[in-house]
Amino acid sequence: MNEEMLRQLDDWVVAKKGKPLSVIEREIIRQSWENVKYKDMQISNYTSSYVEKGLARNLWNLLSEVIGDGERVTKKNLKILVQRAIYNRSRPSPPAPPP
Repeated sequence: MNEEMLRQLDDWVVAKKGKPLSVIEREIIRQSWENVKYKDMQISNYTSSYVEKGLARNLWNLLSEVIGDGERVTKKNLKILVQRAIYNRSRPSPPAPPP
């Protein structure tokens, strides 16, 4: 995931939740984007089990609210849903119908 995409995702989280992604959440997103398995993730001071069952689970719930559009965000569908959200949110809105 490039920094521009991560920044956009962070902006959406701030707009929806009022706080940015944490450094750890950003790192989980980066490593998930690169298809790193939970057991191989290098998240300082956390076991891979806690990353998977605690931190990542909460992160996917958060991202589901922010970009899921009714779909649950997971490690496996992260790329597709982020790319879809960027595409959908970058298109101009249709004009409002006349009164």
